Amino acid sequence: MQHNILNYFYGNEVIDYEQTRNLNSISFSHNDLREIITICPWQIEKVDAKFDLFWNSASFQEMTKDMVINYTKHIDRLFRNNKSKFCLYVYKGGNEKTIIPKELVKIIENNSFILIEELSPELDINNAHYFI
Repeated sequence: MQHNILNYFYGNEVIDYEQTRNLNSISFSHNDLREIITICPWQIEKVDAKFDLFWNSASFQEMTKDMVINYTKHIDRLFRNNKSKFCLYVYKGGNEKTIIPKELVKIIENNSFILIEELSPELDINNAHYFI
């Protein structure tokens, strides 16, 4: 099992690829215990759950436009209700290998019910990144 920052803080509450790679369906247990399921892009179609928060840290920028569209359609399907939240962390800039933030926002909003509100960080430690 790969250990990362989530495992450090949340230990066995984290369910990772090693545990889900052979599953036909990925879902939460039927209890009130915290579960953090991390998935690979090709696993989004296997997720059978409703959630309140979807978090993406810069990987949407590194995907192709078609991959982002696929994700956003599944996110719509997986949101628990209209109060579910979508948090997107992006790099300010971009290069020939990444989608620039404004284009990424257009892709997401044009292919889902997600409305993105840009937030400014309360503490600016590194000018290279920001949150949407």
